[in-house]
Amino acid sequence: MRKVHGVISLTMLMIPFVAGLYAVITASLHAGMLYAALLLVLPMIIIYSFCTKCSCNREGCGHVLPGKIAAFMPDRKGQKYSGRDMAGVIIPFLVLVIFPQPWLYWNTLLPIIFWVVLAVSLAYIRLYVCIGCENTECPFCKDINEGGQ
Repeated sequence: MRKVHGVISLTMLMIPFVAGLYAVITASLHAGMLYAALLLVLPMIIIYSFCTKCSCNREGCGHVLPGKIAAFMPDRKGQKYSGRDMAGVIIPFLVLVIFPQPWLYWNTLLPIIFWVVLAVSLAYIRLYVCIGCENTECPFCKDINEGGQ
């Protein structure tokens, strides 16, 4: 069931970024092409930085697709997450979130869709995908699976 929730959460997580791409590309083709490239490249950095160290990354990945992509990258299982790894997750994610903001606000509905669906997606991941994850090194999920200890 965790994998079903993982697929649902990734699908939901794509909605804000598609809304952002729509907002950017309708205002500026060049900026839209840049954001599209970022949407393709930056998740690979996130997957390399985080998913290649995950003990679930091939068969047990709750999100399914990132685990399958991580299988083609160098395996870094068993290593603790470093500050560099966390930067490799946080910085690309922030770029993907911040980049479309000026264009989103030219429309009254798109920023609402972007932020509400993004917040719901992240909460959904935390509530339904993190539960039962076996990645004991994960700084995001560790407290859930160990009862907050």
